[in-house]
Amino acid sequence: DMIVCYEVAGENAYGAARLYAERFPNRRDPSRFTILRCMQRGRESG
Repeated sequence: DMIVCYEVAGENAYGAARLYAERFPNRRDPSRFTILRCMQRGRESG
């Protein structure tokens, strides 16, 4: 879900964090740094 929000937000981590919080109000909100680390790991591992 974080990855989808990141793509929808135009690869903007701050926007993705905001969008994630809006779409999933009952979940714990990831910080923009968490989203960036997730994307970095995905790029490194393929």
